[in-house]
Amino acid sequence: MKDNGVCLNLSEEEYNQFLSTLNSISDELSCDVTVFQERIKEVDKDKDKEKEKEKGQDGKSSFALIRKRATQDDLLEIRVAVVGNVDAGKRYIFSLFLIFFLA
Repeated sequence: MKDNGVCLNLSEEEYNQFLSTLNSISDELSCDVTVFQERIKEVDKDKDKEKEKEKGQDGKSSFALIRKRATQDDLLEIRVAVVGNVDAGKRYIFSLFLIFFLA
């Protein structure tokens, strides 16, 4: 896609080469690539040349989502159950734990 939002409409060979390059780069950076909304654009060859230039070329385009792979350090799940009487300091103790872990 160009900077102005217009799709490049790559040929089948260029598109496959682009996907393989994107996958190899994402593997080196520990990322996952998910391709969605793949589009195939065909230009009507019977129309005059002026309309063909206006429409663009035949080709493929798609949108891809690139996300960093989650590691064991990224996933930190803590479940806390606090039980006690009213005004026993449950919220105070919980806030101390949060300050300790987030600091």
